[in-house]
Amino acid sequence: MSKKIIDTDIDENDMITNEEITIRNGRIEKSTEVKSKTEVKKENMREKKRNNKLSYKYYEMYMGFYMLQALLKTYHNLFKG
Repeated sequence: MSKKIIDTDIDENDMITNEEITIRNGRIEKSTEVKSKTEVKKENMREKKRNNKLSYKYYEMYMGFYMLQALLKTYHNLFKG
């Protein structure tokens, strides 16, 4: 079982410090990450763009299946007899 404690600080130079403490099987692991606000904004924008691309792919797949269903229905009605 592990437990995570995350502490975030912003200093006067607009640097964001993420401090993560993980307690796993009685051991304590500590990691610190320092980023500027612009880096964090860029990462968030990349993540948003990636999510938009994925949702557009799913939309294309849905529309493809919808068109296939309509085509099959049309052929069924034509050759129904």
